[in-house]
Amino acid sequence: SGEKGAGGERGHGADKDALDAQQLQREIDRINLEHQKAKSDAEKLRKQELAAAKKSLTKETSAVRKTVKKQEQKITKMRQNLTKMQRLEEQNVQKREQMNAMIADKLQKSEQRRTEIRSELEESVGDVSLINARLMYLEELEAMLGQAM
Repeated sequence: SGEKGAGGERGHGADKDALDAQQLQREIDRINLEHQKAKSDAEKLRKQELAAAKKSLTKETSAVRKTVKKQEQKITKMRQNLTKMQRLEEQNVQKREQMNAMIADKLQKSEQRRTEIRSELEESVGDVSLINARLMYLEELEAMLGQAM
């Protein structure tokens, strides 16, 4: 009967060990399940964060592209204005050169005409002097003839 008691305790102890092993397995399964859920939640959170980061990056990229496009348009317009200004400057230089050439030509013609007029004037003064001399001679002759008469 002592064996039975010892065996009975042992049997009862084996049942307790089996129960403890089942509880331990359930606890391991529960921890594994929690671990899988935490891992799944972390993966979902990481995907959400990546999606938010991608959305933010896409938005920022779009804004930067828009800014770049505006700046390129501004640069293009500035280049066009610069080209237009350079063309106008070149035209003004050409007009100025043409005006200077025209003025120089008119000055040369004016000098030439003044020289011609001076020559004509000197010639006319000489002619007038001869005519005056002849007039004086004729007047003297006339006066002499008037006295002789």
